Amino acid sequence: MDTFGKHLKDIEKQPKEQKAAALWLLNHFVRLHAKHLRSTLRKWGDWEASDVGSNLRNTLEEPPMIYLPDPVQAELPPTPTINEDLS
Repeated sequence: MDTFGKHLKDIEKQPKEQKAAALWLLNHFVRLHAKHLRSTLRKWGDWEASDVGSNLRNTLEEPPMIYLPDPVQAELPPTPTINEDLS
């Protein structure tokens, strides 16, 4: 796309088929860009409406919560031995 604009400066000198292809390509990328821009703006609007920015900021400002398992609950039941009935 960087060099495409330079190519369009001399579009009048190009054969008809090349002009049509260049215009189709430009149209395609402009529509694709607009589609992604609309999607992004819609998401941003949703985030603004639901106050995602403040919620995220508040979450990041909170000290980290570290959950340590209760030592009593963390004990695993004994592993059955080969001689025990497993049913």
